[in-house]
Amino acid sequence: KEVYFGGSFFDGLKLASTSQEFDLNLVFEFKSSIGIEGLNSHSSKPNFAYLELLQGIFFGPTKSERKLSFENEGVIFLSPVKLFELVQSAADRSISNLNGGVYISGKEYKVKKEYVGAPFTLFVECEEDNFECEIDLVPSVSLEI
Repeated sequence: KEVYFGGSFFDGLKLASTSQEFDLNLVFEFKSSIGIEGLNSHSSKPNFAYLELLQGIFFGPTKSERKLSFENEGVIFLSPVKLFELVQSAADRSISNLNGGVYISGKEYKVKKEYVGAPFTLFVECEEDNFECEIDLVPSVSLEI
């Protein structure tokens, strides 16, 4: 639905990884407004910020949004850990439904997964085409700035 070019390759931060490795950003949409809190507040994490689910008198985070958040001193923030867990759970179910692979143009592409913390990585390979790639599944949020 939405294509944008971002990640380590486009930001010039790509390190020792294979040429066939890329991020697949899964964009989550929230009904609540999202604010940026504490941008650059961690010296060891450049550009780090918390994403706050904003609340008003007549509105607040939905029940589903609260499941993906944590509260600190009455402020509700999105939880990166819970977003990654949701992505991992959905990927596990999808891979299970594929029985470990998919056929494209009559050729079998095997799909394996690996938990290396964050992100969650898929490995896709096709022996017939001598093809392999790594796909990092990354939860992301589109912000109106």
